[in-house]
Amino acid sequence: MPTHVAASEDWRKAAQLLGDAASAESMTEIIEVIIRQAHALFSAEIVICDRFDEQARQISFQMYPAPTPEFVQLTLAPFVTFWHQHPFQPQWVKIFGGGHVGFLTDRISGREFRRTALWNEAYIHLRGKNQILVGGQIEPDRYWCLSLNRLGSDFSPRDRELCQFLQPRISRLLERQARRDRASRTLAALDQNGAAYLVVDSNGQLLEVSGKAHALLTKSDPAAKGRIALLSARQTRAGIFTENLGNLQAILFRPAHQAPVFVMLGETVAPVVTDGSQPTPREADILHWLGEGKSNAEIAIVLGVSPRTVEKHCERLFAKLGVENRLAAALLAREKSGH
Repeated sequence: MPTHVAASEDWRKAAQLLGDAASAESMTEIIEVIIRQAHALFSAEIVICDRFDEQARQISFQMYPAPTPEFVQLTLAPFVTFWHQHPFQPQWVKIFGGGHVGFLTDRISGREFRRTALWNEAYIHLRGKNQILVGGQIEPDRYWCLSLNRLGSDFSPRDRELCQFLQPRISRLLERQARRDRASRTLAALDQNGAAYLVVDSNGQLLEVSGKAHALLTKSDPAAKGRIALLSARQTRAGIFTENLGNLQAILFRPAHQAPVFVMLGETVAPVVTDGSQPTPREADILHWLGEGKSNAEIAIVLGVSPRTVEKHCERLFAKLGVENRLAAALLAREKSGH
């Protein structure tokens, strides 16, 4: 096969790897696709992807071909024991967490490396006489590193170029999945605690509806779910928005342009005066600014008082309105103003 044809095929395979990884539905599945296809793309004998948490000092790995329990038992202990002999070890996070590509032979000759205990006790089983490493960041203090191992010839400049092409794209895939995982954990916690929430995509399609939200929507206006979807699709910019839906109040949060909208639902609570008095003019001003989403510090600047004074006014105001927090007070304020 002509050289230029082979090179073109390599780039096609690299693009295919990224496309298949993007279609995977979990962090484990994404990495499985990457290491399996990288094994063929780079003609490697063993491919390993490490994920490590610098703060927690935890490391996990996936390998292709999949290791047997005997293989893990044979290599893991000496790998840990002699890891300090790896040429990149002192600056591992800085180099590979920073997105760089490195050949083992960038730091040490093959002959020198084969004199180390790391080679003779661990890497000889990993077939890592020659190794290329590429990595990046998943989220703060969490990193990934792909190591491609060969016993035969060293990796080529073309292999380095392919790794440089793949590196930022793999990082983005893993970062995106990490965000999805965090969101899933958050939603699971909210659901477990009985929160009424929905998740709506940028086209107004419902992605998630909690049990409590389903119950509220079932007993409210039948059109409320459709109105929420329509409102979510219309609110294209990032921000927090509130909406009165009859006997329901909705708080919509879009973290970024075109990102899914997170919606919290609550039943409308009419203002109740519990102590026989009405809000003072100053408390009415504060209620207005709460409805505009201002913090205590911002309200203090507007009214020319201290944040502590605003806090005290809020405490009395909440008692008069019969609400427990500033969010409920803000919803009442927005309802009164017709927003």
